[in-house]
Amino acid sequence: MTERDKITQKAYRIANREKRRLYSVEYNRKNREKLILKKRVAYEQRKLPYYIVYSLNEGYCGITNNPYNRMFKHKHSGRDVDGYFVLDICKTKKEALMSERKYHEQGYKGKHPKCK
Repeated sequence: MTERDKITQKAYRIANREKRRLYSVEYNRKNREKLILKKRVAYEQRKLPYYIVYSLNEGYCGITNNPYNRMFKHKHSGRDVDGYFVLDICKTKKEALMSERKYHEQGYKGKHPKCK
């Protein structure tokens, strides 16, 4: 994107600020139930168990409460996520962190420099 395009976009946003605000208010009003449900699902996900996930091709071990979403994000950031599986399921984050540390001590790679 060129500098000229950036300036043009900024000018557009400034010129149409009120129009965009009204659109946003109207969208939120029309989709109120859908947005509430989305927030409720996000809240409920915090109560889910924590999974210790291991990727065979990357040799990576990490914790998440949504393995599908985690692998989706890894895949779109350029990592090879084929062949992942769940090593452990924990009820609390603290328990999951302790379990992850145990796997890292056994030689599995992780985010932390000590674990590589």
